[in-house]
Amino acid sequence: MIQMKNKGQWNRSLIYYSIFAIAFLVILTFFSKVHSGLTSSFRDKGCWASISTKTHTSFEYSVFAFENEMNVFCPSYEVIFGEEKGEILKAGEHYQDINYKRFYEGSDKKLTEEKVNEAVADEIVQCWQKFGHGELDAFYIPQGGWDEIKDALGGRTDHVGCRVCAEITFKLPEERIFTSLKNYLKETKLNTATGQTYYEYIAESERFCDEEYLLDGENCWEKFAKEKKIDTSLTFDTSQDYLVVFVRRETEKQKGTLNSYVMSLDTKNRVCKKPLPFR
Repeated sequence: MIQMKNKGQWNRSLIYYSIFAIAFLVILTFFSKVHSGLTSSFRDKGCWASISTKTHTSFEYSVFAFENEMNVFCPSYEVIFGEEKGEILKAGEHYQDINYKRFYEGSDKKLTEEKVNEAVADEIVQCWQKFGHGELDAFYIPQGGWDEIKDALGGRTDHVGCRVCAEITFKLPEERIFTSLKNYLKETKLNTATGQTYYEYIAESERFCDEEYLLDGENCWEKFAKEKKIDTSLTFDTSQDYLVVFVRRETEKQKGTLNSYVMSLDTKNRVCKKPLPFR
């Protein structure tokens, strides 16, 4: 009898370990797939790992615990453009200088349109990578009770959640206008090895996207922006501040539409007017 009991316990333990091993392999496969798409300059690996765990495991978090971890592992950045030098702040502390001087002789150590577009494009990429190219969930969304949530929202599933990845500010002696961000994204290579442009990486890579944004062949990034009146050909007026934002539409885990954009503060407030629950 004792031998049979021990054998039964051993079998149950074997089953538990097998399930754990399979789950681990599934998560590891996903991590490897997404991590392979990260650029070498990616700076928020702690954030990526934290959100990956929440998205692809059954761990339950309260909204307060989730927000606390977001603040610790996914700090906000501020990109400040001065006349002769810029800097990036992380959670309010100096993180990195932005040097305007080019690497060839006779270059002008002043802020140029190209430098603004380069720095902003890099921030959109960082934001997009941080949340797994649209495959990770940056929001606290409970794993059960969808009917109750939808009923509370009046049956709506088009609420939009926003995570601000970076704030863009200008501190210049006089007002200026910077244009051509869209052209920079389309013409500049993010990955010289593959020839992939910033635009292809940000706008055309695979992501969660509702079918309604894919019906006419236009990419999800452009179609969603058009519906929400987000200007993807943004012109920067240095008298205003701008935000790099990760955007999520829908309330169900691993569903909906996820994108990253740069936008004005007014646009962000309008797009995120009806927020996701439990933000």
